[in-house]
Amino acid sequence: MDGAVRAPGRKVIAAGRVKTAVVFFAKFAVAATVCTVLFWLASPYYLTIIGHAVAAILNGVFGVGIDGITVTPEGILNTGTVLAFSVGERVAPIQPVALVMGIPTFVSLTLASPWPGAKRFAVVTLIGCVILVATHILYVVLVFRFAEAMQRSPQLPIMIVMLPFLLWIVLSYWRQIAAYFDESAPKETPPAQ
Repeated sequence: MDGAVRAPGRKVIAAGRVKTAVVFFAKFAVAATVCTVLFWLASPYYLTIIGHAVAAILNGVFGVGIDGITVTPEGILNTGTVLAFSVGERVAPIQPVALVMGIPTFVSLTLASPWPGAKRFAVVTLIGCVILVATHILYVVLVFRFAEAMQRSPQLPIMIVMLPFLLWIVLSYWRQIAAYFDESAPKETPPAQ
């Protein structure tokens, strides 16, 4: 051909998508490793903050009478850390393994995603982390206050594990999702046959 530009074929497009996916997963693997290790190391401090917030809610709203909280770091990289609430002579411990994994998972997904600018990345990451922290507090309140009902209904722990992924999808791709549901946006019409 004499200098004509050829449109890329399907194989070229497919190869580009595969490359994009491989790069995303590689970035996610590195970010997840680093974020998870750092978050596990910081988990006793995070759980102390969560514990105090939960104690304030349980005392103020439900009148439970939490006397104090204890955070005991255990395991390699604090992976077995225990959060315990003291109520009189009773101690109610929980091991929030799934709880502390939401934030590093979400942050890793946002770090691996392409962003049009640092501001949007920062806003999405901040909003997601605030929602996750609030959810973690609510989860521990529910576990402490409604333990028997929670044992009969395992859906809430599953939701806690899935929430970082759902937040990432919604917050990262909000514009595309909103455009899809926007009724005023021009709709594509199928080609005439």
